[in-house]
Amino acid sequence: MPAPDGAWQIAVSIHLPAGELASAGPRPVLVALPGGGYNRRYFDLPAAGFSQAEHHCRRGTVVVAIDHLGVGDSTVPPPAVTPGVVSAQIACIDVPVLLATGERDVCRPLTVELAGFVAATDLAGFVVPRMAHMHNFAETRTLLWERLDDFIAHVARTATRSGG
Repeated sequence: MPAPDGAWQIAVSIHLPAGELASAGPRPVLVALPGGGYNRRYFDLPAAGFSQAEHHCRRGTVVVAIDHLGVGDSTVPPPAVTPGVVSAQIACIDVPVLLATGERDVCRPLTVELAGFVAATDLAGFVVPRMAHMHNFAETRTLLWERLDDFIAHVARTATRSGG
């Protein structure tokens, strides 16, 4: 990623479906960005029933988990980098986007976050009930995972119908 003071590195983990699902042709891709100070490993917790990456891979989805700048193995940007620094890049994202948050979260309001994705071809938001910031530990985590599954299926159906 080009930066004013040199290149910034973004750390990524890619989780692939196994077996027949791996060779079934093009697969949907879910890009997962953890909030707060969590790193990309948050999406593949080792305790049974807590790996969101495993949940989606079992359904044939490729999961790309990313460390934000300043978190995990990604570059720590200089202090002059402020929130909104990538807003121009967000405005260029031209693929379907689903943003989800807990009803008691620490991010900006969902409507504010959604407003930046002006080029998204399909834009949806989901506020997960009875969930705070640490969604993979909430009892309602499967509601979020299932909503993502539904969004992925919707995008696939739309692409098939439109020939894309």
